[in-house]
Amino acid sequence: LLIKKKDIHALQQRESTEDGGWHDLVAKGFIEYIDTEEEETTMISMTIN
Repeated sequence: LLIKKKDIHALQQRESTEDGGWHDLVAKGFIEYIDTEEEETTMISMTIN
């Protein structure tokens, strides 16, 4: 997994929407947009465990 507990903690502790947030997660590759063709074969991780 790309995202680590420290990244989640930093996201939870951020003070403004400018730092981190959705756009930062996409930029770092933690979140990726998929199209309708890919959705049938995409694996999704819901927890780090």
